[in-house]
Amino acid sequence: MRTSKLLYVFSFILVLFLHLNLSGFAQEKGLVLKGSATWYGDQYHGQKTSSGEVYNKNHLTAAHPSLPFGTKVKVTNVLTHHSVIVRINDRGPFGKKGYIIDLSEAAAHKIKLQQSGFGKVTLQILPASYASAPDDLENLAPMLPATGDSLLLANKQYFVIQAGSFSDLYFAKLQSDRLKAIDQNL
Repeated sequence: MRTSKLLYVFSFILVLFLHLNLSGFAQEKGLVLKGSATWYGDQYHGQKTSSGEVYNKNHLTAAHPSLPFGTKVKVTNVLTHHSVIVRINDRGPFGKKGYIIDLSEAAAHKIKLQQSGFGKVTLQILPASYASAPDDLENLAPMLPATGDSLLLANKQYFVIQAGSFSDLYFAKLQSDRLKAIDQNL
């Protein structure tokens, strides 16, 4: 009885996700975004990020409102054409209209945003298989041209469904085991 109830709930959630607007739940690989960027440094250095990782202003990381943690993004300064590849490890920027990413101090320095504090950028979401060194931008396929604030859709999508949020590893493992058991019964 308990398994059938869990299966029902899981099926309901799955159907709900599939019938909603997919652009809100799908992350297109290779898509390009255009907007403004800021950076943050000393004031948050050594503090925990939303992902639980400790922020280091000298690492090539960034905050984005919705991209999954660990996503790699190529950020290009529209004015200087300097690019950097960063890993998303935090959430933000919040409450700043038109701002799409907060860069670490090191990333802002690489694309020449550190002096002004902000600037126009394009973001290209890289495939999960992209494993080149952060400075190896020559091997990256050229970016699609960004048009306004619109998204250019890529040909592949993947979905991220969060099944819980835990501060204790025991409860996270318990939830993982429950989901595996449901999957095996399907």
